[in-house]
Amino acid sequence: MITGTSYFFDSNRDRMSRLTANADQLQQQIATGKKLLAPSQDAAGWQRLQTLVQAKADGNAYAANITLAQAVLSQTDSTLTSVQSQLQRASELAIKANTAVMSQSDRAAIAEELETIVADLQKLAEAKDPRGQSLFDPDAGPIPIGDGVSVHTNSDPDQVFGTIVASLTDYVAQLRTAPDSDIATNSAAAISAIGGAIETVATAQG
Repeated sequence: MITGTSYFFDSNRDRMSRLTANADQLQQQIATGKKLLAPSQDAAGWQRLQTLVQAKADGNAYAANITLAQAVLSQTDSTLTSVQSQLQRASELAIKANTAVMSQSDRAAIAEELETIVADLQKLAEAKDPRGQSLFDPDAGPIPIGDGVSVHTNSDPDQVFGTIVASLTDYVAQLRTAPDSDIATNSAAAISAIGGAIETVATAQG
């Protein structure tokens, strides 16, 4: 989803470049007195110039929006990669905590690292895009990048993070307080939740 937009953006940028070149050419003709000095001389040509001038202005705005959209998508991709890394580490820790040779102090150390991962995930979920808007804001409007064409760049936090932060927070508490007899069940549930979150993030990255 994120990596398949390059051709789309490039096509729109090429089209706007051609419109800008046409408008510049006609404006140069006016500046040199060679053509279209007044609307009365060539009404159709003058109207065409005005259309191209507006298209050029729109094209400049669309070009800036394309750059913005690419920046947001790139930031989203790198943020999701960071989320994946945190989840992979959380999975490793949950598997390790489920080992029979682990002592309570060992599990407490794992709980501390998982707590740090939870904090990091919360920071990633609150990341801001170049506009200062939440990177994971489902209500963020689309970015117009051409006539009648726009692109949605912000992801839904529920689709990306789901309940994994809450699940990991619960697991941290369980590692610290639950009896040894519950560790296997609690760890299995945590590993399953983390695995589901990893798949969800992978889908969001496309």
